[in-house]
Amino acid sequence: MTPNQCLEQARQGDPEAIALLLRRNLEPKGIQVKAVKVHERALHIELESAQSPSQTALVAMLKSGLTRLNSRHIRVVRIGMGQPGNPFFDWCDE
Repeated sequence: MTPNQCLEQARQGDPEAIALLLRRNLEPKGIQVKAVKVHERALHIELESAQSPSQTALVAMLKSGLTRLNSRHIRVVRIGMGQPGNPFFDWCDE
């Protein structure tokens, strides 16, 4: 998939394309994208990192990137951040 195709599919609400874009930006920072789902115009993102990053900074970065997508298929974003092997989130944001 070319970068333009990926971006267009992400704008259409394709969770796999959104996950690919997130991985490109987050994995170099040590943050793993575990799951991305879209349900009833809500984007659910599950992330993992051994060292939980600043919630404020990460949410601001994700908000900036997702706002640029300008997807009419997504109205709410829910983010959960946890640590590898732990079934519970360290924090959640919407």
